[in-house]
Amino acid sequence: KSLRELLQSSGGPLAPGEATVVLSDIASGLAALSGQIVHRDLKPENVLLLNGLWCLADFGISRYAEASTAADTHKYSMTSAYAAPEQWRAERASSAADVYALGVIAYEALMGSRPFAGPDREDFRHQHLHQLPRPLEGVPSALASLVDECLLKAPAARPTPANIVARLDRLGHQHEQLGGAALARPEPDPVQRRRLRASVLGHSLARRQHEQREGVGGRAANSLHWNLNGV
Repeated sequence: KSLRELLQSSGGPLAPGEATVVLSDIASGLAALSGQIVHRDLKPENVLLLNGLWCLADFGISRYAEASTAADTHKYSMTSAYAAPEQWRAERASSAADVYALGVIAYEALMGSRPFAGPDREDFRHQHLHQLPRPLEGVPSALASLVDECLLKAPAARPTPANIVARLDRLGHQHEQLGGAALARPEPDPVQRRRLRASVLGHSLARRQHEQREGVGGRAANSLHWNLNGV
């Protein structure tokens, strides 16, 4: 299932412990991509549960981190509620844009609503560029601070995916006593997880290189699912 389905079925905010597990998986995926691929459209619909892990999916408008934006790339092919300020300014998106989207997802998971409500495209543009979200309530201060940092307007001021993973791991240990299905999930075998991630990443990169040679500008195929959690 998708993270969107989880959020809808929960009927409200996720418990901090459960949210930490989900966000840690997403951040691990971004850490594996960091410096290689920028997703550019991270949202709950594009996070899928696979073998007990929350994985990144749908790299339809992603690009190589060091590549110039292709001429046929639609700069505004983004989801308004999750787009970073630099995307609204039509600037070159880096992994910091994915971190910002993670911040929006984290806020939504912890509050039951997004930091900016729109509803129209121009409303979202103004809000992401100029407004601050309402402070998180009922959330551990360390977790709230991390989400706030992810939502900073300046890309360089946001934490890196690797930093987010480390901080969420520390928070996860603090929530272990809470129990619950999300925290009690079986831990995947580390060796198996590394092999799977390397296999999927290698296959996907090879596919994108082939698409570049075929003249599609390096755009990834829609519905390409990546399992990128772990080290």
